[in-house]
Amino acid sequence: MKVRNPHTKLVNAILVELSKRPNIVAMKGQSGVGFSISGHRVMRFGRPGFPDILAFWRFDIPTPRVKGAGGFQPHEYLHPVTVGQAVLIEVKTGQGRQSKEQKDFQAAVARGGALYVIARSVEDALAVFDGQSPADGIPA
Repeated sequence: MKVRNPHTKLVNAILVELSKRPNIVAMKGQSGVGFSISGHRVMRFGRPGFPDILAFWRFDIPTPRVKGAGGFQPHEYLHPVTVGQAVLIEVKTGQGRQSKEQKDFQAAVARGGALYVIARSVEDALAVFDGQSPADGIPA
């Protein structure tokens, strides 16, 4: 099936690239309105403003050793600590802008510690995982 919608094409391209990384699990964020199989019932799902892609990113943070009685070398590290980070990606094409609901959702997830990215290209979406994003708190 050929996809003609540029937004859907970009979302799919980002999901394909994220799926190539073993430390990332990503899925399409679904929200909107649909109808029951009979077509008689309207069904709403998701939350207004929910982004196009939800990703979970696992990475390691090196932890420096604490200087003890025996001392240590500055380059010595204990085993890294593995942490996870939720990354929400809103995909925009052309002159697309965030809706009020999307801006409100971005503010809410930022307060909760998640990363929120507005991507106009595959490179924009991947930059956060490559430590090239201006977002705070990104491990390099």
